[in-house]
Amino acid sequence: MSVESWHNATKMLTSRIVIFLCRAKYEYFGLTKEIKAPYFIIGNHNTVFDAFLVGFGLSEAIRYVTSDLYFRNKLVAFLAKKGGCIPKAKFVSDVSVIKTLVKCVKDEKAVGIFPEGYRNWDGFTDELLPGTAKLVKLLKVPVVVVTTQGGYLSMPRWGQHHRRGPMTLTYRLTLTAKEITQLSVAEIERVLACALAHDDNDAQRIRPIPYPGRKLAQRLELILYCCPHCGKFETMISENDIFRCSACDYRVKYDKFGFLNPIEPFPFYYDTPHQWREFCKKSMRNFLSSSERDIVLFERKIDLYRESGKRGKFKKTDSGTVRLYYDRFELKGECANNVFLFKDIKGLTLSKRNMIDFYYQKVKYRFDPCSKTLSATMWEDTFRILSGNTD
Repeated sequence: MSVESWHNATKMLTSRIVIFLCRAKYEYFGLTKEIKAPYFIIGNHNTVFDAFLVGFGLSEAIRYVTSDLYFRNKLVAFLAKKGGCIPKAKFVSDVSVIKTLVKCVKDEKAVGIFPEGYRNWDGFTDELLPGTAKLVKLLKVPVVVVTTQGGYLSMPRWGQHHRRGPMTLTYRLTLTAKEITQLSVAEIERVLACALAHDDNDAQRIRPIPYPGRKLAQRLELILYCCPHCGKFETMISENDIFRCSACDYRVKYDKFGFLNPIEPFPFYYDTPHQWREFCKKSMRNFLSSSERDIVLFERKIDLYRESGKRGKFKKTDSGTVRLYYDRFELKGECANNVFLFKDIKGLTLSKRNMIDFYYQKVKYRFDPCSKTLSATMWEDTFRILSGNTD
């Protein structure tokens, strides 16, 4: 079965169900859903259904560049290949992926990426992956940018439960083939950044729409790891709709519109998770700049996994305490001790909610914390600050 036949069958069997469950609707500017390939789809990434929802809004099949994690399970890998997905390790350059995209375009197929490189945490479009504009320049086909309003509010990555609310996918013909040949890479990058810029909470300030659900604040500590009242790290705790600090008892309430509301007698600091998360990053930079160089910055108990073969399953190899220093991770395990120098780590990223994946000496490893409430984003932020990699 061809990718096109698979796309049509999947669309016929599942599109109505997924669109109904996500309460999705579609808007088009400068194009129709029958736009003819080749073209390049670029979108912001908020939900686990983004690739399906974007594809359902167009008549032709899209060959997406997809995380290689989906190819580690035989069934999921089979389905991904049938759908024409192109596997790529996150934050690791891969020439073969570019060659595949070029071939797809030459064969007059539609291709797509989510250039943030991951499903974002707070509904605010992150910086685009380096090289996105160069890829647009190389492919020389029309670029369609898709932004999704309400995706984060419906399915926040940090959240324990989904919420009931609408999603709107907006398609815009952002660059034509002629415009791409006339613009420089830097100019294309600015156009893409502007077209993809999005904050789910902005629209909520103008026209609030409720996104009710269960335990709305549950697991906010996965991304908000510093208390704005006392400044301590990893003291925040979520309890249903309440988010509080175990050290100073500062607390706020997360409401059905996606905003944080103050609880007396405490002062008010931030009304969205994005604003609070930016504060966490700034606090971490200040902490690291004033700390001694040879101390243990943070530590936690984890299970260590290692991939078995290229895109093979992860296998547990050890358990123990991993310590984060200025230039390395050190694992004191039950079976062995391991040191992972930052300068030799490639492609560090977060998997699911709080697992840390990275390549070390061409082998992929995973830190799986024993506690599901510990913030992996804190360790990712720390690593990027210390390694000088702020992508």
